[in-house]
Amino acid sequence: IGGPSITNYNKEYLTAFLDYCKANKLEVNFLSWHELNDTMILFVDDHVIDAKRNFQQSASYRELKLQKIYVNEIVGNLAQYEPGEILGYLYNLEYAKADGACRACWDTTEGKKVSNCFNNTLSGMVTPNSFEPRAAWWAYKTYADGVNSRVLSRSDNDRVVALASKSNPEGNAQVLLGYFDRNYSSATTVTLNLRNLPQLGIQSGQKIRLKLEKIPNNQERALQKLVTVKEESVSVVRNDLNYVIPNFNVHEGYLLTVSK
Repeated sequence: IGGPSITNYNKEYLTAFLDYCKANKLEVNFLSWHELNDTMILFVDDHVIDAKRNFQQSASYRELKLQKIYVNEIVGNLAQYEPGEILGYLYNLEYAKADGACRACWDTTEGKKVSNCFNNTLSGMVTPNSFEPRAAWWAYKTYADGVNSRVLSRSDNDRVVALASKSNPEGNAQVLLGYFDRNYSSATTVTLNLRNLPQLGIQSGQKIRLKLEKIPNNQERALQKLVTVKEESVSVVRNDLNYVIPNFNVHEGYLLTVSK
């Protein structure tokens, strides 16, 4: 039993909701709201952390048996097809340790408006009728490939997120990156510093294979496979490695795969 599934995070509303439930001896096993403002992706983690601190972990609400935080609609209309923004949502939710989230569905953006809620497209992630993957589908797929072996990653640009993993389904390490920003359109250069490579069984002086693939922001068009940008063999020095991705466009994603 849970709720209230409101359209945005509103601390005052949630406080009043939980106070009412407490006064009337009602359980609230999960707390939920939506994050659909694509200009506020940076605040998604703050909202989850705030809810955990003030509600889930508060002794004042212990009798409600509040166990989970669900953001049960994420990704707004503007970002529904954009890999960079999608990965921004997922990174911030994961960072804040939300217990679950669901992708929202919207009308199509090109041609005659059709609801992606009812056209068998996984909320717009695949094309209608032919069911071919779009860039949005690849953003979720590559995220899912690495989520079970996540390792620590940091970014000094809060609009560029990095999701690093020790082992994808093929047994290779990967770093998934997304660049989101609704206010700026200029490309950026990203320098990755891959550290602690001995944890992958890679030693100094050893050659490894790097494959860089792009998840382009191609909106509603199908994307049969990721766009291979570069493949190369490089030597590891001092157990770490720097890797530069130039011309990283806003709204796009990249996948770097590391193999021995």
